[in-house]
Amino acid sequence: MKKNMKSCFIAVAILMPVVVCSVHAASLDDMNMEFAGLCSSGQYQEALVLADQATKVSMEKYGPESPQVVVWLNNLALLYNAQSRYADAEDSYKKALAINEKIYGKTDQSVASSSEKLGWFYFMRGRHEDAELYYERALSIYKGDQPANESHIADIDNELGELYYLTGRFSQAVEHYKEALEIYEKVYGSYTDRITMLLERLYELYYVTGKYKEAENMYRHALEICEITYKEDSPVIYRSLAKLAELAFLQGRYDEAASMYKRVIKINKEILDPKDPHIAYLLIKQSEVYGKMGKTGEAERLQKEAQKILNKS
Repeated sequence: MKKNMKSCFIAVAILMPVVVCSVHAASLDDMNMEFAGLCSSGQYQEALVLADQATKVSMEKYGPESPQVVVWLNNLALLYNAQSRYADAEDSYKKALAINEKIYGKTDQSVASSSEKLGWFYFMRGRHEDAELYYERALSIYKGDQPANESHIADIDNELGELYYLTGRFSQAVEHYKEALEIYEKVYGSYTDRITMLLERLYELYYVTGKYKEAENMYRHALEICEITYKEDSPVIYRSLAKLAELAFLQGRYDEAASMYKRVIKINKEILDPKDPHIAYLLIKQSEVYGKMGKTGEAERLQKEAQKILNKS
């Protein structure tokens, strides 16, 4: 769920409004196009010099507390971050936030946007308390006009879910992931990778907290999506089936678990090397199911088959 900073930077830079005037009398359009070109070609040092000039020119042309300056402060922050100049990046983000607060007030959408950027910055630096503070602030502002900001709300919920997951606050993580899931399904539809990733994370949370029925519901939903999106022998399909088999086993539904493991083993034998240790692992899991069902002979046969594979691998 981590954002790729470099791709994030390029996307932002290319979409930035035209706000720069050149110290060499080039047009604003030319300067902006040059900046975008430098970013897209990975020439970040040159882009940084240009962005610094653009920030100063914007201050002279529009005033030190103007939306145009905010744009370039955000660009500078991303460039500093790309070069591991984290103190400079933080300073630029905070200056942009302060300007937005002065221009628009503390509950404006621009303030939410600046807070979200700072939340992302702190999250990527592992400063979870600071990230939580700014993410929660942005979320509160966006929720004041929810219909217009649903994608922002879902994105922040997703990040907060990850933050709470990483810091062991599982109930809060579930709350935010579920809210993100509901919005993403509404905005993007039910059959996207974005939805699958959230379902997998919710599965993990329910699994580690012993809520096997809830975990199973998440993975059945994920399997539905995968069966539409991928072929039956796709690794995504057999991983989903294996997890559902394990959940059925943990809940005492041994016939169902045995049937699922049988299907997973069949798929793996068709697409993997016969000596692949993963097949042995699945055979052992199925033997455990048969052991619980009292099918000792079948369990022993599978254990021997698994051992032969492990001896050859």
